Amino acid sequence: MTPLASPRRPPHTPRYLLRVLAFSLALSPTSAFAQDASEADGTPEASTEAPREDRDEERTAPEDEGAPDATKSLTEAPTHTADPTREKRRARGPLVVTGTRRAQRIEDSPVPVTVIDRDAIEASGARDVSEILAAQAGAELVPTVGGTGVRLQGMDSDYVLILVDGQRVAGRVNGVVDLDRFNARNIEQVEVLRGPGSALYGADAMAGVINIITRKSKEPYEAEATLGYGQRNQIEAGGRAGMNREGWRAHLEANHRQADGYDLSPQDIFSTGSAYNETQAGAGGALDLGEHWELGARGSYLLRRQERVDPGASRAVFDRLNAYEDGLASIYAQHEGQGRLRTTATFQVFRNQFFYDQRRSDALDRYEDSSESQAIVESVYERTLSDTNILTLGVEGALHRFDSERLEGGGGARDRLALFAQDEWFFGDAQQLVLMPGIRLDLDSQYGFHPSPALSARYQVFEDLNLLGSAAMAYRAPSFQELLLDFENPAVGYVIEGNPDLEPETSRSFQLGAQWRPLERLDVEINLFWNELDNLIGTTTTESAGAGQALVFSYKNIASARTRGLESMLRLRPGKGVRLELGYTLTDTLDRDQSRPLEGRAPHRLSFTFGADRLPLGLKANLRAQLTSARTYYFDGTTELAEPEIAPPSALVDAHLWRDFGDHFSVSLQGTNLLNQGDARFLPIAPRALFAALSARY
Repeated sequence: MTPLASPRRPPHTPRYLLRVLAFSLALSPTSAFAQDASEADGTPEASTEAPREDRDEERTAPEDEGAPDATKSLTEAPTHTADPTREKRRARGPLVVTGTRRAQRIEDSPVPVTVIDRDAIEASGARDVSEILAAQAGAELVPTVGGTGVRLQGMDSDYVLILVDGQRVAGRVNGVVDLDRFNARNIEQVEVLRGPGSALYGADAMAGVINIITRKSKEPYEAEATLGYGQRNQIEAGGRAGMNREGWRAHLEANHRQADGYDLSPQDIFSTGSAYNETQAGAGGALDLGEHWELGARGSYLLRRQERVDPGASRAVFDRLNAYEDGLASIYAQHEGQGRLRTTATFQVFRNQFFYDQRRSDALDRYEDSSESQAIVESVYERTLSDTNILTLGVEGALHRFDSERLEGGGGARDRLALFAQDEWFFGDAQQLVLMPGIRLDLDSQYGFHPSPALSARYQVFEDLNLLGSAAMAYRAPSFQELLLDFENPAVGYVIEGNPDLEPETSRSFQLGAQWRPLERLDVEINLFWNELDNLIGTTTTESAGAGQALVFSYKNIASARTRGLESMLRLRPGKGVRLELGYTLTDTLDRDQSRPLEGRAPHRLSFTFGADRLPLGLKANLRAQLTSARTYYFDGTTELAEPEIAPPSALVDAHLWRDFGDHFSVSLQGTNLLNQGDARFLPIAPRALFAALSARY
């Protein structure tokens, strides 16, 4: 196996990017806006991180003095009529960009967005995005063959769009973008948009959007390094260095992680979790060109190898080696005048290789090599048209290719052009009411034209009580595997064929929520959701199996479903340095074709986080837990069970204890899965483990 070998059919990268660039910019309605805009005072780039201060003081301070002057942004909500009390409240929350594609305070967002900022990431001890989301209300981690996915509002990872700095991520394996591949050390904050996001982001955002915001250099000179070791031979080593000088900034990062596999069923020789070895490196920077222009770029490369022992048919045993590579390059140009125009070009290649080595035989040995590449150019223009109106326009062009021997013809390709618009209106003397209609029009070479409209609203009932509501349509495009798969498993006796006539899966969604601050140190959030899913893609038998013939399956738009429920979160700061978060999620699902709940969904989930920063001996601690009710399963792999099986409730508890020695050193001890939950069938997670680390920073 050669993980670093070149793909069989590499895209012609320069021509690929030029085609997309011309495709997007030639039709961009924003070029004329940018050229005609008269010059205005420049505004520094809005940072997504609040100052590194005590979290209680930060939340209750009348002014966020260390943060960028976001209230003077060229694309801010009009505030000339807002009262001083509202301005005081507006400066409290962190900046978010996912819900509306423009930087705004979280309490001003008309859509429900959860933010996990850098302070919360460090306090949790999380080492990747899956651990960052582990105790978040409404987010359910799902271990799969393709990696760790996330379920939102009762919908699987296939329906959750993953972004990095607002750009779509390639590399879904069995519909899952593996959240373990995103190192927490490189992340500034994670934003979770609950509910459809197709009106802004296009396909695959039926359940929501997770936007991973990467770190940027903030200090004139900064550096940090971490070295850690834990049970299961967990080893982590990483470092980061950066500069932020007048007119430019840059950073470099490199990380290595590895761990042994684990087995939750010792009665056999098969693995439950894979051993892995991962190396990642990246760099980025930005350059100010005068008062109004900024150019930036980033690039990254990841290589992850995984090994495990798998069962096969007829008692065959396989050693499986999996290696995937993820390479990304992105550049952007931003102009700020009376409006803001940002154009971004991203090229990404994700290569995935499997090697199955049958023990004591080579009859069923198999090697698979697939490569996914995508090039996307996007232009987004924001402008305040009046004291009560902010307009956002965008155009996106994309080329997407997937190469695999398992696909008919060895692979496939498709082009996409999208136009989107969003108009934010403010009503009332203090802007109590915000209405935000939006629509995205996608034209895809595979499935044609698809519109995605949405309407969101926020109403300030009282100074500390906001109501939020939205109605939206969203969709998921058929994957290349569903369209073109041509796979035969002679050992088991079945064939799976793709269906090029598949149509997108669609949904209609309704959200209604409230944000309430009854006390200065208490916040309460509630969100009700109802999602109707249609045209869902499922497998069906296309040919009857005669004597000695394999059973043939294919994909069809055959199913419909419903998910509904409640997401709630309570945040309490009872004293300085003390934080308490309590979340509850109620999920009710229905498979309309089978007249039963969707498989594996827990009706009830309770999350809990407790943090204390002023313990004796200078210690700090963070405890988090997630309690999940029983879940119903109807299948064992691909075989339907005679009777449904019930997975027992689970309680996952993690703890993080650390001490800072001045401003430059810290020592930490982390315990994961402290109650040692998990089983090989229904909850294949890693057993209890301790991990210690030493960090230095400048």
